[in-house]
Amino acid sequence: KGQIINPRHLYKKFDINEGDPVLIVSSIGKTTVSSSGIAIKSGNLDDLLEVKNKRSGKIVKGYVKKNKIIKVYH
Repeated sequence: KGQIINPRHLYKKFDINEGDPVLIVSSIGKTTVSSSGIAIKSGNLDDLLEVKNKRSGKIVKGYVKKNKIIKVYH
């Protein structure tokens, strides 16, 4: 009460923002493959998010993890 509201107070802060570079990681058994990608939408930790693989151009879905890592949903 009595405080000035700034524009930054009206927007939710995300762990990953649309357009951010991310690391896409896929694991099956003991094998892990990773690739660079771009976030299609914004999201927070453990959200299911669509990202675009930079190399192939394909859109994949994965869960947001720490350090802008996307763990691919199988």
